[in-house]
Amino acid sequence: MKTTLMKTLVGQVIKELKRNSLDYLILVLGGFIFLIFLSLFQGERLINFLIIVAFAGFYILWGIYHHSKKDFVKGKILIEYILIAFTVLFLLKIILVK
Repeated sequence: MKTTLMKTLVGQVIKELKRNSLDYLILVLGGFIFLIFLSLFQGERLINFLIIVAFAGFYILWGIYHHSKKDFVKGKILIEYILIAFTVLFLLKIILVK
């Protein structure tokens, strides 16, 4: 049972990645750019915080774009992206901006 569930899940993820490969490429590139900027401005507390806020905003906008292509932007999904973005923002602020 577990293996068929896992195969189904992996199959769905692969299908989603193939269908929306450009979207996920944009998200991954944004993540790499985020990490590059964090390493370039290491030790600059304010700039690091602004970079983290910018990435959180990028993630929210990416989520809206990704779901709007399917005409599937709902309030629940938007709130999910906002909550995830601000949770990551809060955790990264604690970890990185000392």
